[in-house]
Amino acid sequence: MQNQTIQGINLREENLEGAGISCNEISDLIHELVSELETHDLSVELVTPKELPGDQQDLLIDLLYDVALDSFGRWLPYEAIDGRTREADYVLLLKRDERVIGYAVNEVMELAGKTVNYYNTILLRREIQHQGIAEPLFKLELALGPSDYLLSRTQNPALYRAMDRLCSQTGYKMHPNGVEVPEALKKIVLAYDPEVGADLVKRGVYFGRALMYDTPKPKTEEAHIWEKLGVEKGDAIMLVAERVQN
Repeated sequence: MQNQTIQGINLREENLEGAGISCNEISDLIHELVSELETHDLSVELVTPKELPGDQQDLLIDLLYDVALDSFGRWLPYEAIDGRTREADYVLLLKRDERVIGYAVNEVMELAGKTVNYYNTILLRREIQHQGIAEPLFKLELALGPSDYLLSRTQNPALYRAMDRLCSQTGYKMHPNGVEVPEALKKIVLAYDPEVGADLVKRGVYFGRALMYDTPKPKTEEAHIWEKLGVEKGDAIMLVAERVQN
């Protein structure tokens, strides 16, 4: 299958067809979202880790690990970043004056016969958190990996809300949301990790502890989701979404 390249990302034609969007539309959207990030004095650089030589991979992961420590506000194992980054399809680096102050990692995966955009990681230094930067970055990740299915994993209610907003604005329905998860979406989750429970909870995945020293509190209407998790024991919730309209 022939590939087409837009700003450094290979987008498979069958993926574009399934997402109901053309290369020109994606190119326009990418330009719009990059311009929005530039209003925050941020530049965006796209890196493909698995295509880098080993020493450059190491340098990249060192930079991302430093961002992660600042974002979480506490120490975490180096392999937590290394293991989620080295073979990723792409990394978006957010820079201000050439300093990396945030990043996002995505992988386009085949799971249960479906093409899935896996939102692996999105981390911002504390100095730029709560400034409306996550939303255009989330949309940029989707534009670069168009898919009918999205997947992520978190123990952070703020990220849950950000993903839910993204889905609402772009024609997806996200679970968990208080109703039964469709079987097709359960299969995607289990294809990613067969140890995830029927409630979409993965036990102890984050090194048996909370990633953040100050994990945000869930809103009242979300309590039924988060009361299932032992955040301080490293539990996380899988987020899975399906496109319901083009």
